[in-house]
Amino acid sequence: MVSEDRSEENQAVYHIKFTDSLLEDYIADIEMSETRTPIISTQVDSPDRYVNRYEKTSVMFVGAEMRYGQEELLALLRSFYGEFRGTRNATTTDFLNMAEISLGAEAGGYFNRLLSLESWNSINIRNEILKPE
Repeated sequence: MVSEDRSEENQAVYHIKFTDSLLEDYIADIEMSETRTPIISTQVDSPDRYVNRYEKTSVMFVGAEMRYGQEELLALLRSFYGEFRGTRNATTTDFLNMAEISLGAEAGGYFNRLLSLESWNSINIRNEILKPE
């Protein structure tokens, strides 16, 4: 039993180290990016697609988890998925409205600001996004 507990502990530590490292890589890529295209305006064939659709949104959701709590964020995402599962009709406005209902009015502003921001170089990611409220 001790070896199983230690193995789970090691996996948890490795997971934290890996995710922290990945987050730092994402932040570095975002800070080096010169794109002025907001996340919500990024086209499928855009050269900014990876940094905008994957790295910035990952950082945005990590920040949301820190602000609103893991369970609350997961509840929002589950509700959003449940509402629009099987359709392709979900819009950014739908997401923002559901965020406000689930997490409060400030959450809609938080997501809207980051999804619409032209240049993430104009903000301090660690202090403005990755700071628990």
